[in-house]
Amino acid sequence: MYGYMLSVMLHLILALLTTIGAFGVFLYWRKEDFSKHSPRRNIMIFFIFFTFYHLSLSLPYLFFGGNLKAMAIGYNFGIFFLFLMSVPMMSILLRIYDFAPEKIKNINLGFLAIGFLIVAGLFLDLHLPVIDKTGFIIWKVNPVLGIINAVVIAFLPFIFGFSFWRNRPSNIGWVERIKLSLLSSGSFIFSLACVYFAAQNLLMVISAFVFVTLGVLFWIIAFFIPKQETAPVSPPKQRDGEPFDAA
Repeated sequence: MYGYMLSVMLHLILALLTTIGAFGVFLYWRKEDFSKHSPRRNIMIFFIFFTFYHLSLSLPYLFFGGNLKAMAIGYNFGIFFLFLMSVPMMSILLRIYDFAPEKIKNINLGFLAIGFLIVAGLFLDLHLPVIDKTGFIIWKVNPVLGIINAVVIAFLPFIFGFSFWRNRPSNIGWVERIKLSLLSSGSFIFSLACVYFAAQNLLMVISAFVFVTLGVLFWIIAFFIPKQETAPVSPPKQRDGEPFDAA
């Protein structure tokens, strides 16, 4: 039973981490802007759907006694949650590049349509996963659909990481530099983790788990680093007999 549970337990641990990420974002910024189009709200939604993704890849095993077909169906729903969690992050990215709201909406709908087609293809050509003796699940999905899915999903975090790195202000303090570096590095690592969706062997699966765990940790650490307080600037002292210059 241990062998069957290892991959499931890792997904449950990651689900816990992403839940912590969602609560962390909410608690950290709850007194600030949390409006409909707020980046903070989008990041929280990202973590929520990321949690649903991990639960979809783990709970079917527990609820259906290791039934391979139920696990394959759960994986397919997990892929759709993967596209749903990407949409709020894509919205943030497109706003950074000053896309109009209507264009952002159309791009997001097109992205979800691609996700729907990929998931529909996975259901039409349902491949049963293989549970390795080491305890890792190798999903063995259709290789073509798996590669397309991996490339489409990997593109977003890669561009996100590149944008963090390229657009970071030059006049920020060292704390903010560390936060942006962690966010950028975490995004690049998320891209590498997308090998999971095309995995056909144990090495690809283990590598993906390592990458996604590091990516989640980098992002959570970045969100929990306290804001750097800027020291108040003292007004210049006025000398005796000299008029005060406020300029």
